[in-house]
Amino acid sequence: MQLTFNFNPFPVLETERLTLRELRMSDVNEVYYMRSHPDVMKYIGVPLAANVTEAADYIEKAAKITAKQDGIWWAITLKDANEMVGAIAYRNFLKEHYRGELSYALRPDLQGRGLMQEALALILDYGFNKIGLHSIEANVDKENTASIRLLERNNFVKEAHFKENYYFDGKFIDSVIYSLIKPTREHGY
Repeated sequence: MQLTFNFNPFPVLETERLTLRELRMSDVNEVYYMRSHPDVMKYIGVPLAANVTEAADYIEKAAKITAKQDGIWWAITLKDANEMVGAIAYRNFLKEHYRGELSYALRPDLQGRGLMQEALALILDYGFNKIGLHSIEANVDKENTASIRLLERNNFVKEAHFKENYYFDGKFIDSVIYSLIKPTREHGY
């Protein structure tokens, strides 16, 4: 048996302060801002976006992956505005293993306000209870202490530390894998 799900219609999710909605081509300027911002991309391991066209390509790629049910990208917006301020996604579903990979980013001027914690709690609940995942992983740069703290606050545990397994910008980088197995009812989600 294999995990099956459907993202049509696209699931819009809400918290007290946030709306998580489908990433749209109208978000291209915000996507470009984030994907070209050195602080946002510092630990991502991909080149900075050089222009708006690259941002548009990213949105198209995310839409195709979502349409194929191989992942799902949400734009994070503040409830009082429709402007994208971040993104959160499940990528690289391993449907036969009921596992998905988590990815997220937030505008630097909004970091430290608990917004990503809000979005993450919503996405974890959705992943376990709507998609049907058994485990969720996050691949982080060992230097990304803010992301590691966020994951650990949400009961993710370090599964692996790969030495120099990723080549980017002329150097080899370590990757650390954190994961969360679906908690039992008494522990939430």
